[in-house]
Amino acid sequence: MTAGEQELSAGEIMEYFLDPDDPWEQPRAYVGAFERSRLLHELVASRNDSSDRVLELGCGAGANLAHLYDHGYRDLVTIEVNPDMLSLFESHHPQTFETAEVVRGTIQDEITTIPTDGVEVTAAVAVLTHLHPDHEFVFDELVRVTAETLITIENEETVDDIFFPRNYGDVFESRGCEQVDVVDSETLSRRTELSDNCYARVFSVDT
Repeated sequence: MTAGEQELSAGEIMEYFLDPDDPWEQPRAYVGAFERSRLLHELVASRNDSSDRVLELGCGAGANLAHLYDHGYRDLVTIEVNPDMLSLFESHHPQTFETAEVVRGTIQDEITTIPTDGVEVTAAVAVLTHLHPDHEFVFDELVRVTAETLITIENEETVDDIFFPRNYGDVFESRGCEQVDVVDSETLSRRTELSDNCYARVFSVDT
């Protein structure tokens, strides 16, 4: 499939993630400890203190937030649409779940409720790649709500029904952010369980 051939609508994408049929998107696949969580912590800690408020988009079963919690981060917030993911988050990481502000809903609906500069850090790990083009206003909202640091660890190249490839350097630099760090796809694939289509990028947000 080539770019522009996706057949799923924005509504169908949302319905898919409420009940995914691919084994690698099943909620249970997100239970455990992952190298990407360690990388995310490194990128957050390189620019921000553990006292800062951190928003993760699409927390899944909570592995990334739990890793941040284990390293002293307590002011955590997330937006997650899948109730089965949240049940696993609560059962596997109860302290983190109890501490975090968990917003249940879609990113496109809930991001607009967060105040301007409401968080110091926003992080997206394998989430924005699934954002339908109809909802790209979310990128502007992410810049609005983020006071300091925006981190993407995203698949930027795969094209499929549920993947929308984008260069997030272009996406956020065009919105006034400065890219201050990048982990290339080869290094990311070697260090984590993510595919070699993924890049990690850190942006300084100046709003």
